[in-house]
Parts: sequence; C-alpha cells; structure tokens
Amino acid sequence: MFIEHLRKDFYEQLPGSRPLIIAAPDVDAVCTVKILQFLFNIDGIAYTLVSAEGNHELKEHFVEFREQVKNIILVNCGGTIDVLALLDNPENVIIYIIDSHRPTHILNIYDDSQQVRIVIPPGEQELIPAFDDIFRDDIESDDDDSQEDDSGLDEEGEEGDGGGSRKRRRRLEPTAVEKRRERRDWQEKRRRVLFDYSQFSYYGPPASLIMLEVAWTMSRGGPELVWYSIVGLTDSYIMKKIDRQHYILLAHQLQSHVARLKHSQQNQRDAMKLLFEKEICLHLYRHWNIHESLAVTPYFACKFKFWTGEKQMNRFLLDIGLPLSQCRQKLVAMDLNIRKALKDMFEKKADKWNMDEITIPSFTRQVGLRRKYSAIDCHWAALAVLESPANDLTMSERFKSALDCLPAERMAELDKGVEAAKILLKTIRQQVQAFLDTHTVVSLGPFLLATISTEGIDTKYFVNQNSLILLARFTLMAAVDSSNSRKAAGLPLIMIVPQSADVFLLIGLPPLAADSSSNLFGKAFERVAECLEEGVAMDAFESFIVQVKAEKKKKFIDKLLEIME
Repeated sequence: MFIEHLRKDFYEQLPGSRPLIIAAPDVDAVCTVKILQFLFNIDGIAYTLVSAEGNHELKEHFVEFREQVKNIILVNCGGTIDVLALLDNPENVIIYIIDSHRPTHILNIYDDSQQVRIVIPPGEQELIPAFDDIFRDDIESDDDDSQEDDSGLDEEGEEGDGGGSRKRRRRLEPTAVEKRRERRDWQEKRRRVLFDYSQFSYYGPPASLIMLEVAWTMSRGGPELVWYSIVGLTDSYIMKKIDRQHYILLAHQLQSHVARLKHSQQNQRDAMKLLFEKEICLHLYRHWNIHESLAVTPYFACKFKFWTGEKQMNRFLLDIGLPLSQCRQKLVAMDLNIRKALKDMFEKKADKWNMDEITIPSFTRQVGLRRKYSAIDCHWAALAVLESPANDLTMSERFKSALDCLPAERMAELDKGVEAAKILLKTIRQQVQAFLDTHTVVSLGPFLLATISTEGIDTKYFVNQNSLILLARFTLMAAVDSSNSRKAAGLPLIMIVPQSADVFLLIGLPPLAADSSSNLFGKAFERVAECLEEGVAMDAFESFIVQVKAEKKKKFIDKLLEIME
C-alpha cells in the first residue's frame, strides 16, 4: 500500500527497531542510503546495511537477519516483484519500499496484510489499475460452483444419484449463463488491464529525492542532504532512467533548495556552497583533459565518429578555438583565459555542429577554497567504486566504499573514485571500438545483436549491471551512427556478455528513435523464459537483464526473434 504521510507512516515507525536496509547497487541507492544514515545518526537509530545484486541475494540477506529485524527498508529494489511471496510471506515484518523502478507490482500496492508500504510522496504515485478491475470476491465462489458441477459426474462420466443432473440444469439457467459470460468478460478485461500496466518497464523519481522529501518534513534539509539528492538525480539522468526534460524539471526543483541554502550561508566562509549552473556534457573533464574526455563521452564520440579516427574531433576543436596542445593537457594546466571561456566556446558552435545537448543544467560543490567538484564527477566516482572488478570484495563492501566518496571531507576517496572512473570509461570505449572494428554488431531483423568475445578486451567490468547498461547504450549509439541504413535508429539492441564459463548475461535496450526510458524487453524476456521453462533466470532488479545458460543461449535468441517478429 502507499503510505499517506512520509514522516508519520515511515520514519517515525523506525526508532527502536534496528531496521535492515537492503540497497540495490546503483548510485541513486547510495545517495538515498547516505541521507538515511545522516538522519539515523542524528536520532540515534541503529541499523544494518547490506547491498544485493538481485532478488536471490535480497532473499538471502533477509533470511540471514530474519530473527533480528521487524522493519526492512528496500532501496531501489523489491518494488516490481511480489516481495512477500519472494520472502515466503514472513509474519511480524514491515517492508518499506523506496524504489524508482516502475511499474510497482500490483500485489505490493493492494496488500491486505499492510506489511508492504510503498514510500512515495503524495501526488507522485503512478497510474495504477482500479482495485475492482483486478480483484473480485465472487471469482473464488464461481470456481467452487464449477468444481461442484464437475463432481456430480462419476468416473464413467455419467450422472450419479441425480444431483449432477440438477446442478447441470442450474448451470443452464439464463441467470447462471449470464453470470458466467459476465465473469469471462471481466477476466478478459483483467488480463488486458494487467498487460497494459506491466507491458513496459520504466522509472519514477529518484529514490534520493524521496528521502530528501522525508528529511524536509522534519526540517532537515542541510547542504549535505541536498547534495546527495543532486548526485542521485544526476545518476538517473546519466543512466537514462529519466529523459532530459524530466531531469531539468527536477533539477529546477532542487535549485529552490540551493537558493534557500545560499541565503542562509551568506556569512559562513567555510560552509559547503552549492551552485546551479550550466555544465559541459563531458565526462570528468575537470580531472582529465579535453581530448580524452571527448573520446569517452558517447554523445561527442558518436558525433565525431571516433571509430574512423580523430579528424572530425580535431576539426571541431580548432573551429571553437581550442589549440590541440591545450586540449591534451589537464584542465588545471590549461591557459587560464581558455579555461574561463571554455563553456562559451563550446556553446557558440553548438548549432553549427548540430549539438543541442552540449550543455546541461547541473550543480557543483565547493567547500572553502578547496577544489570544485560537479555532481557528474561525484556520480562517476561512486559508480566506479560500485563497479570495481576486485573479486575479493563483496557488493556490500563496495557499496560502503561508494558511500565514502560522497562526503565533502572525504576528498581522497573521491579522487580514487575519479581515477577508477577514467579506467572504466576507457574500457567501455575500447570495447565499443572493438565491436565496430570487427563488425560484430549485426542486424537480425527486429533487433541488433552484439556479442562480447571472451578474448581481447577485459570483460570483468561488464558483468556489473551499470557498466553493462553503459556499454550497451554506447554500442547502440555508435552502431546507429555508423550505419548507412535509415532503419537502424528504429532497432533495439540485444547484447550478450559471458558472466562465467556456462552462464551469459543478456541485456535489451529500446531503439534510440523511441526517445524514452520505457523498455519492453522485460516482458519479452519473461515470455521467452516461460517458453524455455528452464535455463533462464530473471534475477536482476532491472527486468531487461537476464541470465541464460550457455546451452540455452541459441534457443533464447531464436524464441525472442519469433516473439518480436
């Protein structure tokens, strides 16, 4: 069920219970947990924190702590599945779901036990089917009547003592016939309503913005909490969970918090200062050089067709007045006048080069005279720590390390994350280059297919869901821009990545022409899994990512082709 009051129905229920927080491995979840930690530390609320990579791990964590907890907080997980069924219908446990994934499972919304409580601010709930369109009290009794009718026949199919004959006559009465017809119509409508509701997966507002709203109801909206929600919103935009227009709308809402803080900090020299300004859409350019940043940013790399060389990129740099020698230096070493004019130089040539997304409204953070960091920088640092390929670290340990990247006083951890992000971005670009060089992105008719070889580029990054999503989207953009076919922009992408010797990960992304975060592959993969019956695991929190055993891979693709054609 949806809660009515964020503070009363959620936060005030937690003290004294040592809640268990289970978080998905994404940056928005990191930011959400960071806000929760801030609030818990103020109020002296003890808690347990773990991170899960899928539904199986979510259940394992619950079983591990089952005897110790009465309240569970699920962050960016659990919303799209029947969570009570997953956890075997536990008693005396309240489950709070703060999840940006949509659509929310209908049984979580209409939960008779009231054990599942969905934390969403009033007025932001998604459009859900009406209760009477999904549930009906007389269905069970009708089914019982049908079974009784059948029981009136003996093993030979003949009528018994005459009771079966009377029941059969009752079934043929006009009122009974009309009742069965009305029930069939209702069931058909129910199937149609549920299909329309669950056909596409998409995202709602970031969970970190919901937690900021919780904090705001308690008059706790300091600069740290606003910054965490800003980074969470930035994650949702970079990972294409929300579109540009939705991002700008939410960014302007956060700007009101920034303006409020600026007014209250006028005489505080060493306070955290947040600034709302246009940001060049270049990954990590403040900590790198312009040349490298252009090469790893998909928007620019595809505009300049990086797979053909650097000729177009160099033409662009010369056209905006940036000497190539300056572009290969770190930003801090560039000429001061060029650094100050950099944003204007890019924007002045945006129309000529047909680049309407060259800048984006964003935020920066600075404490005293320390170095300035953008929300985009912090996003990449936290993501790289989460996606660390180190095999000796559990996901919960990596999640806690990502938490350390966000506070302003932990600059050393943030800088380590930035360096790790550079490696991640270069690895993604190299893999996309390998796809194009070897012509391994092929059209199968209804979709494009890309398969990562176990040889060559190090694939250990791509078994992590965020890196896999980034790689798949970059690959789709490059494949469309390098294709001579006009139909390419209208084709979705399936990518296959080896997770282990006998298991593959498959991800499906919608076509670029769709210009929407809605994804139908979750439902398509579900239908394929039902047809194959075994060898497919839909365990990830992202419904468009599945695990497929090696011996079922070809059958999976064949069945998917059949469904989509």
